[in-house]
Amino acid sequence: MLGYGSGKVFITENLTDYSAISTGFEYTFYGLAQSATDLGILVEINYDSRQADASTPAQKDIFIGGRLTPNDEQSSELLFGISQDLDENSSHALKLEANRRLGSRYKIALEGWIFASDIPSDPIYLWRDQDFIQLSLDYYF
Repeated sequence: MLGYGSGKVFITENLTDYSAISTGFEYTFYGLAQSATDLGILVEINYDSRQADASTPAQKDIFIGGRLTPNDEQSSELLFGISQDLDENSSHALKLEANRRLGSRYKIALEGWIFASDIPSDPIYLWRDQDFIQLSLDYYF
């Protein structure tokens, strides 16, 4: 492959062909229990034909989650789910996001990830001790 960058021509060798896809959908159930609350069901599939050599940990994974929206005046929203490796049962990541407006100028948000893997060769294994939770307060002017 020939490329052009910084005024120089360079040749890249040893490229391999591969295929990768990330696709998904969200289906929303409106007005749960005859209320204003909606529940979206999320499903996303990630695949990379390079498998263990992939540049992403989501080489053959599925994410299943939900988005709860009470449709309140504060625009509250909760997103939660699990990303599961389809080859390794013990490899998964849990996700949580929540946010809500506070008045007209502030928004509070919470985001968290929990990573789990018992397999040293699994990319998620490197993150097993990197769980995090973040709380932020945003000001809009």
